[in-house]
Amino acid sequence: MNKTILVIYGESQYSVLCKATDLVILGFQRKGYQVEILRMDDADKMQHLDEILSKEYAFIFSIQALLFELNNANAIPIVSLMETPWFGWIVDDILYHLHKVMNNQYENTYILGVDNRMKEYAQLMFPGMDHVVTVYHGGFECKHHDGQKDMDILFSGTDTELKSFEESVENPMPVELFLVQESEKILSENPQIGVRTALKQVLMQMGEELNTDLILELSRVIFYLDGYVRYQCRTKILYTLLEAGFHIHILGNGYDEIKKQYPNQITHYGAVEIDEVTEMMSRSKIVMNPFPPIFEQGFHERIFSAMLCKSICFTPESDFLRQQLGERVEYIDLNNMEQMVLDIQSVLDNYDKQQERLEDNYQYAFVNHTWEKRGEEIIDFYESGCGLQP
Repeated sequence: MNKTILVIYGESQYSVLCKATDLVILGFQRKGYQVEILRMDDADKMQHLDEILSKEYAFIFSIQALLFELNNANAIPIVSLMETPWFGWIVDDILYHLHKVMNNQYENTYILGVDNRMKEYAQLMFPGMDHVVTVYHGGFECKHHDGQKDMDILFSGTDTELKSFEESVENPMPVELFLVQESEKILSENPQIGVRTALKQVLMQMGEELNTDLILELSRVIFYLDGYVRYQCRTKILYTLLEAGFHIHILGNGYDEIKKQYPNQITHYGAVEIDEVTEMMSRSKIVMNPFPPIFEQGFHERIFSAMLCKSICFTPESDFLRQQLGERVEYIDLNNMEQMVLDIQSVLDNYDKQQERLEDNYQYAFVNHTWEKRGEEIIDFYESGCGLQP
């Protein structure tokens, strides 16, 4: 049995995906597999790509489905000429990777998605795309901290400006404008339901349904609404914290305007590498996950990273998270921000009583939700014969 895996590395903002890939490889190795690495910034190796891909491997693995779109000199997708299984793990929304997956419905290609509903959405766009399975985000652990909690609240994420739909796209169509406006109304009242669900509700009111043709035609609307809910969630949580008088440690680019408004309540570190992020998490009593439920049935890595750094995570609620995690995290009702403030103050006032909970959360995440564990799960999927059930 071939036990060598080719792993393809790309580039990632703050190296976070490269770090995740490093840890996934550890999971492969724990299962007894060897790994060969192809870095896309290695010009010499890329010149010999055909030779590298012609070798025999158990399977080829790449986060974000790197090289899925690569054609040969005859404009034929390379993956279609191979028998080796090729796993492309998409760790965000499949819509951002259409150019990689739209022509890759082959017996040897598999999309690994982080949301249980990705298969449903993939099949809406590409009927017959059966090779879609769920592999959730994992978490990062801080290995180099003494456990002292000298920070109350850590808030991370990139502060991006929200433009109107008209400013964001070229030649917006009237139907797109209508769908954006009506979906924004629904999301402002119920931000937990997710972008596609809101869009489905608007289409139902119009006597339409989100089908194969529409989901591709409306990709600009979905992209915009994705950014809209991220912005609204991030700013709503952050302003509520500051207006309540909390001091916030912020990681990520931007935040210039809000720092002017609250100069004495913000310590801003800018963009940092993932190892620094986890070190800051391990120093924080509370880690905010200002990320709306983009993954309707999935997790953001920040939730598990907070557990692995022995911090309490506050995250916007969803039915899926409540079912999966119970009381392991603190939930934010985006329509009741006053309760979030009370809950945060309660955690800070009673932090000494949280130690048993923190240790239990750490053990739970360490056993079930590390990136290394995800690597082991991918091997289990491969060794099962790449069955099509998640």
